[in-house]
Amino acid sequence: MDVWMKIANKKANCAHCHKPIVKGDYMVIGKLWRRRDGVARSWTTYLRWHVQCWVDQAKAAVDRIPRVETRGRRKSPLDKESRDARVKILRRRAAVLQRIRNEISKPSEAQSFDRLIHLGELLNRLKSEIVPLGGVPKSWN
Repeated sequence: MDVWMKIANKKANCAHCHKPIVKGDYMVIGKLWRRRDGVARSWTTYLRWHVQCWVDQAKAAVDRIPRVETRGRRKSPLDKESRDARVKILRRRAAVLQRIRNEISKPSEAQSFDRLIHLGELLNRLKSEIVPLGGVPKSWN
C-alpha cells in the first residue's frame, strides 16, 4: 500500500469514521494495489482518512498485537550453581565432540574405534548428567 498526505481538493468520506473530509483539510490517502489471477497491479483502491482517524486506526492495529520482548536471550530459570554446572557439562560435551571430529579426520588406519566408542559413551553419560539441570537441549538429539 502506498500512503501519502495532501490537502483535499474536494469533499471525500473517511474510511475510518465515514464522516466527510472537508475541502481544504489535510487528509491521508492510501492506494491499495489489488491482484487478480496472479497479475500484479490489475486494479487499485483508494482510501482516504482524516489525519487523526489514520493515527487512531494505526494505534488500534498496533495495540491488537501482543507485546513480547524479543531482544536477547531469555534468562535461564535455574539458580546460579545449577547454571554453572550446566555450562560445565555443555563445555565438556563440546570438548568431546571436538575429540570425535579429530579422531574421524584421521586416516582410516590411524583411527581408533575403541576411542570413538569411549567418546560416544561419554556423550551418553553427559546426556544423563544434564537432565536434572534443565533438561537435554534439542540440538543434542
